[in-house]
Amino acid sequence: MQLKTIRHTELNVSELCLGLSQLGLDSPVPEGEAMLDRFADAGGNFVDTARIYSDWVPGMKGRSEQLLGAYLRKRKNRDRFVICSKGGHFDFETPGISRATPADVIADLEASLKALGTDRIDLYMLHRDSTVLPVETLLEPLEEARRAGKIREYGVSNWCPEHIREAAQLSKAGIFHGIRCDQEMLNFGTNSHHSLSDPTQQVWSAGHAAAAREADCAVMAFSGQAGGFFQKIAAGVPPEKAGTFYNTAENRNRAEQLLRLSKETKIDLSSLLLLYLTQAKTLQIFPIVRCRTPEQLDNTLQAVAHTETVDFGSLRDFE
Repeated sequence: MQLKTIRHTELNVSELCLGLSQLGLDSPVPEGEAMLDRFADAGGNFVDTARIYSDWVPGMKGRSEQLLGAYLRKRKNRDRFVICSKGGHFDFETPGISRATPADVIADLEASLKALGTDRIDLYMLHRDSTVLPVETLLEPLEEARRAGKIREYGVSNWCPEHIREAAQLSKAGIFHGIRCDQEMLNFGTNSHHSLSDPTQQVWSAGHAAAAREADCAVMAFSGQAGGFFQKIAAGVPPEKAGTFYNTAENRNRAEQLLRLSKETKIDLSSLLLLYLTQAKTLQIFPIVRCRTPEQLDNTLQAVAHTETVDFGSLRDFE
């Protein structure tokens, strides 16, 4: 797998990031370890987790980071991976109370370092934005952690474009080091969708694209395969059974266009959905992929093996 350097950093990461939100939940722990082994064997080194991952399951608090930390200790290969983790997400038991505060972020970072069994996190992100705190206040704990060597670089996730642009301006003014990555929901279907149930979550927009260009930061795209919506539509699954969030007339039409492109290029839909992101022209994008089994990971790795350039024409409209 090809390695790329995240802009304005010394972080050399694989073109795909392995998402670990379901580590130990989708499959038994040994399968999760086998998946990490296969990812590493294929040249992958970029992994994504968060303090909150697994907390939606009773009795599973912080399981993703704990299992990743256990794996790294078992394999003695911490330096083999570039770890992205996140803090400041609301507690699922009290979703109306923001935890995007300096105190909560610092507490989450310390808990993540302990769970992962490491003295530094390569890329640390604020998992949620704040509607009340100024951007300077939100970034200050990340600056302190970077200066202390607890994190190498920092970024944001689910931030509004206005705050990303403000962070960019603070960096250009020399006040802050600067965000190096923005992690957002971005895929072939995010231009048309229904409402989210979580009001604190963002979906990629033209504003995010402009803000990322102004910040000159990389983009980590989660839900890069749109939950399988387009593959299901192409396979003949009735729209009402293919999922609800992306189920719009525009996306059903885009599914037909994607299927035609697949037939013309002889590239399968899953591969096209990843190439749609990795072959971006103005942005540096790293798709986050989540696989339930090592076999699914093998199929995903084959998808990025395509070296031919695909002309998506007007379909590539997220930049």
